[in-house]
Amino acid sequence: MSINNKIKLLRKKNGLSQEQLSEKIGLSRQAISRWETGDSVPDIDNIVKLSDIFNVSTDYLLKYNTENQEEDEYISKRYNNKKLNKNLLIGTIGISITLGIILIAYFITLINPELKIGDNGVNLSILEWGFIAHNDLYPLAFFVIICFVVSIYHYGKYYFNDI
Repeated sequence: MSINNKIKLLRKKNGLSQEQLSEKIGLSRQAISRWETGDSVPDIDNIVKLSDIFNVSTDYLLKYNTENQEEDEYISKRYNNKKLNKNLLIGTIGISITLGIILIAYFITLINPELKIGDNGVNLSILEWGFIAHNDLYPLAFFVIICFVVSIYHYGKYYFNDI
């Protein structure tokens, strides 16, 4: 991999825009753009700054692909782990919200039993559609379903490794 591709890959993997990277180095955004397109290459001082910012060796930045395959794989794994952890966090938050809303609804029915009475005077479970319809909880039910679906999606991305 050439230096221009490495700079672009490392910038993106570190979540930096060209503007943010240019501020860290003390150059213009256009200089970063020229490096990434291969129109120019950074001088040695900027190579050292890039290696410090991206936490890679100068050898990694300067040498072509053959000797640095392990470091390329390490950087890719580190980036993928950040994405996987983000998916796990989002999935966990979604499941927590879903379960929290269901538990709150359950405890409200314990405190206020008239909420769970159906049209014919029969007690309804909070999981029955009649409970939701009788107490006008459609938006809440919709929100719970959306949280659950988003959670399952992100757990799937985590467990199936962004396939």
